[in-house]
Amino acid sequence: MRADLSQAIYSDLKKKIELGFYKKGEKLPEEEKLAQSYGVGRQAVRKAMKQLADEGIVRRIKGRGTFVVFEPKKVLLGFMSNLWHFKLLKSYLSDVQKLEDKMFDEEIPIATFEILWLSDEKPVCFEKCHVDPVACPNVLKLLNQKQLTQHPTDFLSQSDKIAVINEKISIEKINKNICKSLQIAEETIGIKRTLVFSDYSGKVVAISLLYYHPEATIEQVHHL
Repeated sequence: MRADLSQAIYSDLKKKIELGFYKKGEKLPEEEKLAQSYGVGRQAVRKAMKQLADEGIVRRIKGRGTFVVFEPKKVLLGFMSNLWHFKLLKSYLSDVQKLEDKMFDEEIPIATFEILWLSDEKPVCFEKCHVDPVACPNVLKLLNQKQLTQHPTDFLSQSDKIAVINEKISIEKINKNICKSLQIAEETIGIKRTLVFSDYSGKVVAISLLYYHPEATIEQVHHL
């Protein structure tokens, strides 16, 4: 058996646990099922499991199975202090061809939520959250709501295993509609942050585009 085979399985399982695909307290699939899914022998899976257990990421209980003990840092957008809150500006179905970031696979309408983040009632960030309603059909429940009590990605995470798989920060000119929401001068240069979410299979299911007020601090940019 090649050493890199068990290492690849270890790395994949560790990444899924860190991203929250397998949550704390959840039982991992049996070794036989994992071996079948990876197309390897059980020895490679067993070695990967041992490495995870040695690092304190999982706990193996004889006769019961292997359980996740690692609790990842929450990275979804709804995680914020009591001083932060958001309000829904509008929600609608978008033409995928007109989206700023064309990362969705299929030519289907995308559920879009325009959200304004505030700190001490002052606008700090304007967000466009795009969600694939075919991959996440329960998001359609949010489209007709005038007020959201949960961020769309937090709402999805309760029933669909999704996590951030990519993040990009750039400096761009903010368009006039977003400037109006942020209460800043038109064509202001600001920070744009792109977060890409995927499900457990790696399919992109949501994209959030966050445009920050030019006076936002680095701490605020990484706060959401």
